[in-house]
Amino acid sequence: ARSPDLNVLDLGFFNAVSRFNDVVPKDELELIASVEKAYKDYPTNKLNRVWLTLQAYMNQIIDYHGDNTYKLPHMKKDRLEREGTLPLTLEATDEVWQHLIDDPIDIEE
Repeated sequence: ARSPDLNVLDLGFFNAVSRFNDVVPKDELELIASVEKAYKDYPTNKLNRVWLTLQAYMNQIIDYHGDNTYKLPHMKKDRLEREGTLPLTLEATDEVWQHLIDDPIDIEE
């Protein structure tokens, strides 16, 4: 699947890089240093949110057999984070596993 929803950088980190860059880099070395600083300074809780979003997209894509007509369910990450129950990973649902068993996705399509 070549879904833009699976580009983890677009899901959150590119926005962070552009926000942390107050000055346009003069060369490749400054650009690399700037990106590394942005990554180092990016809050880990936000990185977790990006990865959870990616995993939710993957579950939906598998559940919809690669189709992009799905709607991503709202996870209420703010509330879960406040309660201290925001997971680090999402498990594939039973439905997703069953879809994969019953009708495996042909990744060569």
